[in-house]
This record gives sequence, C-alpha cells and structure tokens, in this order.
Amino acid sequence: MRACPRSPRRLGSLGADEVCGGDPLGCGGATDGVWRDTIEAAERADDGSPECRFTALVGYEYSMGRELSKVHRNVIFKSASVPPQPISSEHEPTPWGLWSRLKRECVDAGIGCDALTIPHNTNLSNGRLFEIEYGGAAGPAEQARAALLRQRMEPLAEIMQIKGDSECRDGMWGVVGRDEFCGFEKFDLNVLKPGSPPPPDCRDGIGSGALAGEGCLSRRDFVRYALIDGLREAERLGVNPFKVGAIASTDGHDGAPGDVEEYLYDGKSGRALNDFGFNPGGLAAVWAEENSRASLFDGLRRRETFGTSGPRISVRLFGSWQPHPEDLCDASDLPARGYRTGVPMGADLPAAAAAGARPSFVVSALADPGAPGRPP
Repeated sequence: MRACPRSPRRLGSLGADEVCGGDPLGCGGATDGVWRDTIEAAERADDGSPECRFTALVGYEYSMGRELSKVHRNVIFKSASVPPQPISSEHEPTPWGLWSRLKRECVDAGIGCDALTIPHNTNLSNGRLFEIEYGGAAGPAEQARAALLRQRMEPLAEIMQIKGDSECRDGMWGVVGRDEFCGFEKFDLNVLKPGSPPPPDCRDGIGSGALAGEGCLSRRDFVRYALIDGLREAERLGVNPFKVGAIASTDGHDGAPGDVEEYLYDGKSGRALNDFGFNPGGLAAVWAEENSRASLFDGLRRRETFGTSGPRISVRLFGSWQPHPEDLCDASDLPARGYRTGVPMGADLPAAAAAGARPSFVVSALADPGAPGRPP
C-alpha cells in the first residue's frame, strides 16, 4: 500500500478551478498525474510471474452524462502500453470520437497498445446507449464503416450491476411477448426520485434525466433488444454494430465482486442493509488460457465471456454443425471436444456445409460450490 502524498478530499467538494487551474478542458497537468498513478497501481497489483496469481488491467471509465443520461463505458487496455492521457468525455463527447481516437492513438499507433470498451449501466441511458445512429455518417457505405468501428472497439456489453439488470425488461414498446425472467432486478427511476410516477416509454426516441430519476425508459437501454436491432442492421449494412457478448460487474466501488452471501451480506458501499434500491452487483467471467493480461483481454475480445448476478456459476456453451453425443455433458473433456468440433460462446458459427443442416448446441452450467460449511 502506497501512502497518498496529498491530503485526501472528496472530489465532489473540489471545483474545476481547484483541479484544473481555471481551464477544465486543458486540465492536462492534473490528468497526467492521476493517469500515471492509475497505471502504476495496476502494474504493482499485476502478477506477471508464471504463477499468474492475480491480474490487474489498466483502465478507466468514460463517464459521459449528457443531459443527465448515463452513457458510461469502461475502457480496458491489454497492457501498460497506453496513450499518454485517457480520452475523456470532456474532450470527446461522443462514443464515435472515443472509438476513433482509441483506434488511432492506441490500436493503430504502433506502441503495442490494444483497447476495448464495455457499455456500463445501460438501463439508465434514456435510450441513448443502443440508439441506432452512426455519428453523422451519411449513406449505407459510411454507416457500414462506422458500424465496423463500433463492432471492433466494443465487443461486450454489461448486463448486470448494482443498479439492476440491463438484459431485458417486459412491457417495452416494440417488444412482442413476455419473459418471466425479464422481471429480475429491475431498477426503477423513481428509486432515485421517491414519489414520482412510473417513467414513460421513450418508444423510438431518446430522453434525458435518468440520473435524476427522470425521463423515459427505452428498449434500447437493454442488451437483448440491441442484439435484435444489430441483426436488422446487419441485413441492411452487411455489418452488425451490436455484435456484443455479455459480461457483468459490481459498480459497488468497494472491491468485493460476488459478495452475495446471505449469511454475511455487507450491502453496497456502506449503504443501509434495508436499502432495496440496490442489489449486490454482478460478476464478470472470462474463459482464458491463463490468468494473465494478454489471455484475459483476448478472451474479452473474442466474447468468450458471461455474467452472473453475483454467484460464482460456471457456464460454457459450444455450437457445432455436428450432432453432440448424448453423454457429452458428463465427459471430463467436454471443453476440448467442444473446441475441436465447433466454436465457443461469442464466436461465429460458420455457414452450414450442406443444405438443411441443423446446428447443435451444448450448454454446461455448474452451480456455485459455496464455501466450506456454508451454502452457495
């Protein structure tokens, strides 16, 4: 643990003049120091030895809150070779600007850098996070190029965190049918503004004010419906802008992922235990060859991931054009056979070799084993 050389103060109590010397957009000096501290902290925590005991990735949050809609993204880097400064929403107030600069200043910069973004807390975006728009690109050709940039830079989406599930929600405009599981851990805007009426539906528009408990809800706040829109756009453009895998995280700000034990539930960041507006947060899971930066990042990039609502459930999925044997789920070499005969979660199943062929899928889900003497 390294001591902080400055007197600690809540950032919320500091004005822009105190941090940036009167120039919020030119706040390079303050940013440089914090960014160096962030990189150094990740380097100290990361175990780069063959034991691979712990992996720490360099990253930050791109915290765009236009009109109080939450359009946040986590930016994750593959190594400590990163741009000299983080690209903030103050300097790049659109995701297209963020992705373009990450590609130019990291991925294509020749410095050994790679990066990806993960949209976070999409259920409070007032329809903005998965809005079908291409940063002003005109015509199908330009839009296809923009869609390819988004697909390359944003391979994942968060479906669970302390402020609720972002996978799906019943009753949204334009969504046919109901799903009993879409009622799980819904975060309502009126939790942030007690006594307010239920929010209206944005329909095909966007709203504002979610961070203040205001505005509308949209099906485009939820990942499942973005996947459907992505397939439609792929038919129109030849490129799917929403080709995302699933992941989850806590957003608890307390370094306690998977803290869901009912016998010892700590709550969120010191909040009262009877605060029902928040849940314990989700848990991110990545299938990788080893617990190292490169392997974990590559697993994120290829979307071989899943998310849970906190329990340490182990999930695998493989798809193939070959029929899976009935006893595969009991086989000790299920993963090896799955990779050998097909593709894992997040990958593309190639075109069928013969007309009339039917895909075969195998799903393995193992319960959280719990702790000694304690149920899961």
